[in-house]
Amino acid sequence: MAAAAAASLPAPPPPPRPTPTPLFARWLREWRDEAQGTWARGTYERALRSLSPVPAPRSVPAAPPPSCSTLAPPSAPASTNG
Repeated sequence: MAAAAAASLPAPPPPPRPTPTPLFARWLREWRDEAQGTWARGTYERALRSLSPVPAPRSVPAAPPPSCSTLAPPSAPASTNG
């Protein structure tokens, strides 16, 4: 009987949507508010909406992964032909 009662309960609400990166969102809101009455306001509004699906980074890695060391610039400048 308890299983039947549990099946009739409504589903829990979905988890809150991840917020955009807070710093970028704050900048966009400030710029949008400053651009009141101009075409740029809509641009900032669209940028803020497009940023919404991007989750905020959870943490910053302490060091780049070892595979990134191959992307480091050479220690000596490359010689130019000419």
